[in-house]
Amino acid sequence: VSFETQSQILSLEGVLELPLRLELSQKLAFKRSGTRDARVAGIWLQSDTWLEVTRLGYHLTKKLDAYGEYRRLWNNLSESALSGYLVGASFSVRDHVELGGGFNFTDFNDDLVRLSFRAYGPFIQVIGKW
Repeated sequence: VSFETQSQILSLEGVLELPLRLELSQKLAFKRSGTRDARVAGIWLQSDTWLEVTRLGYHLTKKLDAYGEYRRLWNNLSESALSGYLVGASFSVRDHVELGGGFNFTDFNDDLVRLSFRAYGPFIQVIGKW
């Protein structure tokens, strides 16, 4: 059986610099996707997925940050919700490049394009900013 899929994703993120070297950020992402049997131009089965991430960061030094996140992922079709925590740190190696790592205590990642439910565990990352 062959399936056709389509999806649209919208993501908004805001960052607020707070006193005492703290940083608060919020991410809200929405994905509307549809699937149908490719052999028959039938009805699309629609699914809406929401992701919310709240991050509290602390500037340890000018180049080193530590952070914790609370993440929640839910889907209307499966009527399920997952949530959990992530902790990490990042080091600024250049003006627009950071190296980081941490531990994801949830089973899911924050990428609605390539959503994975095998994301539990340690991670490393390269972050580009502009």
